[in-house]
Amino acid sequence: MVYPTETSMAEYNEIQKNTFGKTEIKYTRPKFVHRVLANLIDFIAFILLFAGLFLLSRVVVNNTPHYKQAMNDFVQMRLDSGLYVEGDNKNEIVDLITYMNNHTNYTPGSKVYNCEKAIGKFFPFEQSHVEAANYQKMVDEYDKLRLEATTTYQSSEVHLWYKNGDEIVKHDDYSTSAVLKVAMADWYANYFDRYLQGYLSTTPAYYDLSKTISNYLFFVELPVSFVLALILIYFVPTLFFRHGRQTLGKALYRIGTVDSRFLAPTFWRNLAKFGIFVVEMVAGIATVGIVYIISFSMMAFTKNKQSFPEYMLGLQEVDISKNKIYLSMVEALLDNAQTNKTPSDFKLIDEP
Repeated sequence: MVYPTETSMAEYNEIQKNTFGKTEIKYTRPKFVHRVLANLIDFIAFILLFAGLFLLSRVVVNNTPHYKQAMNDFVQMRLDSGLYVEGDNKNEIVDLITYMNNHTNYTPGSKVYNCEKAIGKFFPFEQSHVEAANYQKMVDEYDKLRLEATTTYQSSEVHLWYKNGDEIVKHDDYSTSAVLKVAMADWYANYFDRYLQGYLSTTPAYYDLSKTISNYLFFVELPVSFVLALILIYFVPTLFFRHGRQTLGKALYRIGTVDSRFLAPTFWRNLAKFGIFVVEMVAGIATVGIVYIISFSMMAFTKNKQSFPEYMLGLQEVDISKNKIYLSMVEALLDNAQTNKTPSDFKLIDEP
């Protein structure tokens, strides 16, 4: 049915007299469990859509020239550092310690050999990328940590390395002792994870590339996917279900939203509700769910059973399984007039 967009006051009063004098429109609150289930359905749909959009955004971003160049440079720096090696799978880059631990053919002695070889590559790499003072500090710390390294050997505590003149050398029994080889392999694994990875991550050129890549993730892929999913799940359906401004979950459970006049919220109030809801979602993530708990508690225990966005805008949710929600008072009057067979004289004539 198409309703006239403008009605004179006299016509309005006539319709009101013939209609609302005889007809009452009553709404009831929806069952709380239905509201929870409707919100749960919307949330599940949001999560699924967000995941799909995120994967799609990753594909798009990964194929942009700037991201490709940054990633290629990032991978090359990892390989040049000596701390990473090419994995068994195509285009896979794995840190050296993880790679050796995942392959049983590496003995403790071979692990030590490969670690020392990697350090021989890493130190010149760092020397070319950091200031001389920082490089020297790294070298001095390496020597100090080696001289402090001890293990239990032949029922006593011994040093894995000792100083022979200006040179730091392994324990005299290293070549024949499996215990010392295991201890040194473990020491190197700890040194790589706790120190060398830290040095690499703070190397200026490496840090800048890492920041560029992470910026794509945190400032493009995640927020774009998040906002689009929110719009498509929580706002777009309300443009189609205008009578009640329903999402898909609420349409399924016949739950609508009304304003203080018991009419459907206007477009702008609906948009404001969505805006507050987005802020609520972001704040909920930032507070690890505390905001969600507060809003849910308001919906469960306050007098009008309103969530936070509804409370801020004076909106309420109602059961529309028996009565529909109207966009305007005129629409309600006209609809009831037709239902009650009250005559309405509208005509369409051609221009002379």
